[in-house]
This record gives sequence, C-alpha cells and structure tokens, in this order.
Amino acid sequence: MTHKWQKNRHAPIIPLILVNIIFFLCPILDTCNALPSQGAVSNRIYNVGVKEAPPFVIKDNKGNLSGISIDMWQRIADITNIQFKFVEAPNTESMIKMCEENKIDVAIAAITITPERMNRVDFSNTIFNSKVSVAVQLKQPGIFSAISIFFHSILAEMLLIIIVVIIMVATVIWLFEMKKNPEFPRNPIHGIGKGIWWASVTMTGVGYGDTVPRTLNARIIGIIWMFFGVLMVSIITATVTSTLTSQRLTSDLKTTADLYRVNVGAVEKENPMTLLQQQGYQTVGFQNLNEAVSSLSLGKIDAVVHDQPIIQYHIRKNPSLVDSITLADFHLRKEEYGIAVSKPAIQGQRNYLIDQINKALVTLKTTGTYDEIVELYLGS
Repeated sequence: MTHKWQKNRHAPIIPLILVNIIFFLCPILDTCNALPSQGAVSNRIYNVGVKEAPPFVIKDNKGNLSGISIDMWQRIADITNIQFKFVEAPNTESMIKMCEENKIDVAIAAITITPERMNRVDFSNTIFNSKVSVAVQLKQPGIFSAISIFFHSILAEMLLIIIVVIIMVATVIWLFEMKKNPEFPRNPIHGIGKGIWWASVTMTGVGYGDTVPRTLNARIIGIIWMFFGVLMVSIITATVTSTLTSQRLTSDLKTTADLYRVNVGAVEKENPMTLLQQQGYQTVGFQNLNEAVSSLSLGKIDAVVHDQPIIQYHIRKNPSLVDSITLADFHLRKEEYGIAVSKPAIQGQRNYLIDQINKALVTLKTTGTYDEIVELYLGS
C-alpha cells in the first residue's frame, strides 16, 4: 500500500496545475477577444479618399465638398457611427493605389468597379449604374441637308396627305360653285384647278382674293378649311423644325467603329482612358475633363469619351457648351460605381467595414434617401 501511494502521490497536483494555468490565461484570452478583428469598424478616424468628379464629388471655391458620393457617404457614416476625414487625390488611379497601400481606408467618387481593381481593393455593392459615353460636336446642317428634309419619310407622307385633302376640298368647292360662280369654270380640269388654287392660298393664309366662293355651302366649307389650314401649317412647321433639329444633333460618328478613324480625347488615369487604350483607339490624354471638352469645342479633337453622368453634368453647368456639344447615340459599355475599401491585412479575412457599408446602403435605398440624393444632383 505504501508503494502504491508513493507511485500516485503527485496525482492531486496535476489538476491543481491545470486550474492555475487556465486561471492565468483567462485574462489574456479575454483581452484578445476584446480586440476588434481586422477591418472591423472602430472608434478611430477613417481616412476617406476623394477626387473631384461632379456631380459625385463637387468642390466649391471655399473648398467645401458636396455631391452624390459625398452626401451618400455622410449618410453611411451616420448609420455606421464612423468618424472620418477626407483626403483629396488627383485622380481615381491615385485613390486606388492609396487604398491598396492602406494610406487611406475608403475611396469615394465615381469609381468604376473593374476586375483589375477588385484584385487590389474591395468594393461595396453598386452605388450607381452608369455608361461610358461619347461627346461630339454639334453640326450645323448645310443647304443640302435643309433641302433633304423634304424627302424625309414622315414629312413626305404628311405632304402627300395634304395634297390629297386639297384636291378633295377643291373638287367639293367646284361642285358647289360651277353653276353660280364664273370664277370656277364648268370644265373639270380648269374648275378643279381653280379650286386647288383657292384651297392652297386659303390654307397658307395668303388669301389673294382673286377666287372667292359665293354660295353658302361653299363658304361654310371655306370657314372650316381656314381653321384646318392653320392647323396643317403648324404641323408642317413643327415637323420641319424637329427634323432640322435632329439633323443638327447628328454627327459623323454613328458607332464605336467610327472612333477608330478619329482623334478621341479622354482624361488620363481614369477608366475611360484605360478602356480606349485596351481596345486600340487613337487616344489623346488630358489632365481633366474641362481641358478635353474645350479641345473638342475648338475642333482640336473629334470626340471625348467619359462617364455619361459626369459629362452630362459638365455640359449642363456650362451654357456655352450646350449649343456646341452633345452626346452621341451610342456608348462604349455600361459600368457600375462602388465604394473602394482597403483589403484586410490577412488574405481571405472577412472585410467587416464592407459589410457595414453594404448594410447602410440597403437602408439608404429602402428608405428613399438614395433616390433623394440622386434627384438632388441629376434631376432636371
């Protein structure tokens, strides 16, 4: 018995040692659990990269920022209790690089989500659906273009209908007048010819007065025809004006294939420039959109490729461009904007900040706040 006790005399000590180890590790484990995971929203101040891209990021003369992306981010920050400060960057590529190198935590503006960028940073859900559009010069129609409108299908059909109606009215007037009015000869050719002359000058409002209906029935028809003529002239005038306007808004550039034979401008280090270079277009780079559009208005280049909402906003805010530049009827591709966020330090780790941003975006869209922000800047 004595030998057996000596063999197991250390047994009670082992559980005691284990209890002490656990007791010692508990505070450490609790401290580790209390630390926020990589990417989690903390109480620190986040650096948010921005660049001017009206109407998404607008900077006034005093340096104040506004715009779709700015207002949207401020709402997201309120929902997620994020404290932040803005850090300005010259272009989108700079923001992506700063975000990739963790010099900023978030990047907002009009940032297109692309596979190449997704390898470098994480993106939120889509905040705006856009297109890469082509701005071209407005062309004034020449004399031949003006004459050609009379061969336009809609106008030709309308003129044909008017001619038929004039002949019908002329025939009816002649039938009423041929027996009592010497101005309308009984000979059908001459009589109806007189009726066509009368109907034409009456409809156009010329009213020479050399041929006048004398019977009651003919005069009643004349009154009706006068009002009908005013209506027809108005329709013809509106059609001609509309056709001339549509011709004025046209350009020699009809499809993306036409861009290969002209000089195309784009802003350097932005997604449209990258897209043009990848597809082999002859591209002229500019520091900003204002320089590119100015060159287009002066005829130094033939087109400017840029994000549709941005270039539309630029033209609308510069009245001098409204009569000289418009968007072509085609676009290069559709694209989506997102909020860029730095990737977690550990590859494959969940980006908690992205989760919070996406959750806040859902709130903005379901409450109608998102639509209010977009309407504020893009509404007519």
